[in-house]
Amino acid sequence: MDSTPASTIILPPGEALKPERDGTLILPPGAAVRTENGEPVTYPDGGLLNTGTGQATVTYRRVTFNSLDGSAATLAEVTHGNKLKKPADPVRAGYTFGGWYKEESCITPWDFGTDIVTEDTTLYARWISDAPPSPTEYTIAFDSRGGSAVGSITVSYGGRAIKPADPVRAGYTFGGWYKEESCITPWDFDTDIVTEDTTLYARWTKNSASGSEDGRTGSKEESRKEESSGEYAFWQKVQKKIEAAEPGETVRIDARSYERMYRTVMEALRKSRQVTLVIRWKGKEEIVLSSEEALSEPMRIHYPLSYLAEYGFSAARTENASEKKNPATGAACA
Repeated sequence: MDSTPASTIILPPGEALKPERDGTLILPPGAAVRTENGEPVTYPDGGLLNTGTGQATVTYRRVTFNSLDGSAATLAEVTHGNKLKKPADPVRAGYTFGGWYKEESCITPWDFGTDIVTEDTTLYARWISDAPPSPTEYTIAFDSRGGSAVGSITVSYGGRAIKPADPVRAGYTFGGWYKEESCITPWDFDTDIVTEDTTLYARWTKNSASGSEDGRTGSKEESRKEESSGEYAFWQKVQKKIEAAEPGETVRIDARSYERMYRTVMEALRKSRQVTLVIRWKGKEEIVLSSEEALSEPMRIHYPLSYLAEYGFSAARTENASEKKNPATGAACA
């Protein structure tokens, strides 16, 4: 016959029993237990009821609050299986308290509304620095490449550089600042942002006897005359041939009647895919220009064919690409 005394559990309003895996019942604070032969015994702090013996016991768990360099850490005791009362927030000079966490790395926050204590526990304070992050600054250096000196400037990460005064160089016209020494990609002071230390390179165009050899010649009236001339029609046809060419195709033209090529032709070649333009002109060697080598000079209206020939684009192709020299600078830069 079972001799285990029967027990009656009296719970406060709104509370419920929480069973442990071993059959023990967690008593909420204020619960009472009455055996069949005794008076009810109330447990103000809660406790554990052994269903095998019908006896209730109170088991306390220790909770340590580690403030991690904040104000003094505190201790708390709570009955097994019950919630923890949130202590007053610690303080630390220069930091804002960010809550209590279950591990020192502060990954999992302790929820005082739902988490219960079932073992001795240590909680860790999370701290957030009050100091604003210091901006990272980078240096923009200007290599004038033979021109007048231009001082470097400092720009914060993500900021835009302020365009300095243009350098000057006797016998040359300044053509802007570029991202690489080969002067392929211009730096746009309105849109480009700074993310690292950067050097910008000056581009120079050698002046001719009548002015700079940048193709900027003639008035609007002259431009209108050009458009109605055979020269304009010729280069317009060349442009259309390039735009219609298939990847890998070579477009050959005879330009011996002309001294210059329109910028629109160069732009069409640059936008094409693996198209090569071979220009027969008054010079000894043909000018051979691929889409990969096409120049980008937004300030130009025309490209003198003599300029392209001196630039190093020729049928011979005997020079190493790094040894090609710009007639304007004497260096590997347009």
